Amino acid sequence: MAQRLPWEILFLVFENLAANLLEQDHIKDLRNLLFVSKIVQKRVEPFLYEEFHLEGDYDGPPGSEPRKAMDSTSPLLCRTILTRPELGGYVKKISMEQSQVTPLDLQCWDYGYDSSEEEPEPPFRPAELDAARAFMEGKFRPDKAKDHWLQTIKDPNEVGQAAMQGLLLCHLPNLASLTLTLHSGMFGHIGTFLQLPYLEELSLTIDMGDENDWSKDSLEEPEDILESILSGTQKIKKLVFDHYRNVCAPIIFDGANLKRILDHHVAETVEELSITLSLSDRKDWRMPQEYARHTGVFGSMTHFTKLQTLSIQLELLLGEPWANPHHLKDVLPNQLQSLTCFSLHSYSRHDDDGRIWDWESCFPEFQFLANAAQDGLAFPSLDQVDLVAYRNDDFNKYSGYHDSSGTFKEEGLADSRIAFSWY
Repeated sequence: MAQRLPWEILFLVFENLAANLLEQDHIKDLRNLLFVSKIVQKRVEPFLYEEFHLEGDYDGPPGSEPRKAMDSTSPLLCRTILTRPELGGYVKKISMEQSQVTPLDLQCWDYGYDSSEEEPEPPFRPAELDAARAFMEGKFRPDKAKDHWLQTIKDPNEVGQAAMQGLLLCHLPNLASLTLTLHSGMFGHIGTFLQLPYLEELSLTIDMGDENDWSKDSLEEPEDILESILSGTQKIKKLVFDHYRNVCAPIIFDGANLKRILDHHVAETVEELSITLSLSDRKDWRMPQEYARHTGVFGSMTHFTKLQTLSIQLELLLGEPWANPHHLKDVLPNQLQSLTCFSLHSYSRHDDDGRIWDWESCFPEFQFLANAAQDGLAFPSLDQVDLVAYRNDDFNKYSGYHDSSGTFKEEGLADSRIAFSWY
């Protein structure tokens, strides 16, 4: 024991040093510890791979703004995990924005290489692609559509960084937190590959921007990806699903199908839930920026037995106020602690620049809720209700004609034990 004790103390020193370097974002110094010895490497790798971020076009053109230390190191970590899949077991948290860098972009960017010098190395080596392909082919039996997608991973000069990002996710069996932002349907097939049994936090954002056609890249809709990921875990405690489409290529969101997915997969586990379905219009900042267009409503969520924090648009939860069969006091779970609600503009009524749920429509719902909670038997833990009155509307919020935030002072709300606020 006496001979082993110094090594054990040394290992503790390296582990503490690794933890401190990670906390201070000294990622380069943390990576240097890997070269001390193979034994130290095994102690340091869990810290290095526990959390990292792949933020969009992380391998951007020369002159682009530098990333955080962890962000700039992530491409190398990504390549390492693709060739050493066992390292993926250390990853507990990852945030990833789908890269829109194509092989053509990489060829066009000027990295300062002289034409007489050796050509720059392709973003992924053949050995890395071979390892990735072998992993996928050994783990999955894809149908024809997915097999076609896998065949694109064949040439280091053609494969896109987004494809490798997606493959990386398939190597993370112990992942507990995933933040994923998608800009095209390329991830559609990848989403159905994912097996994340320990996932507790999922934030899935579909932001098409100016892109109009999701289906050209994928047969699976975003809700299919969501359901596929959720079906692989029974531990979801926090879920964010934001689905933004271009108003110039409008779709009709299926609210009933989304509610079915949530009912089936997270009703008994989720504690924090945030949902947005929006047609986005970012052209004229003086005009409405978002529109609602969906079928079906959520209705009752009383069977979400652990839900504490909810953020949702009112027309999706209750329907339209002039044809509303539901009330907040009837659809919210009794143990809820915080509610954030908002409303978008109606896609079918462009001539009306008001939101579907305006101030006058919201007030009675809040009053019913306050009355129900007055005796303390209903909603005993609910202490905060916020209305996002100026969501994506800085033009009116900061116009000077109205307060940008405040509390409801109407009778029944001002003296309620629940704090009713707006901003």
